[in-house]
Amino acid sequence: METTVNKAAFTEKMQALLRDAHAEAKKLEAQVDQAKADARATHQQHLQELRSKMAATETKLEHLRSADEAQWEKTQAEVEHSWNDVKQSMQKVASQLRKG
Repeated sequence: METTVNKAAFTEKMQALLRDAHAEAKKLEAQVDQAKADARATHQQHLQELRSKMAATETKLEHLRSADEAQWEKTQAEVEHSWNDVKQSMQKVASQLRKG
């Protein structure tokens, strides 16, 4: 029962983080659209990488929902690792936009 509660709390937390990440990605996309033409292509590529990482995290989160207790810890670690990739990618895009 405790694993079920932990799984539900963790998945809800990750869903909220991903919703926030999608909102932040939209803001970054607006900034990319206003970037200078020569930098825009690079920024768009990094933004696409960010979207791909978010999609991968969402897929892993779906696997977590159906994971049995034996798979729970491994799958949770995969989701957390994937989320860290999303955060790093988002920071990279934001940093590059600040630089121009």
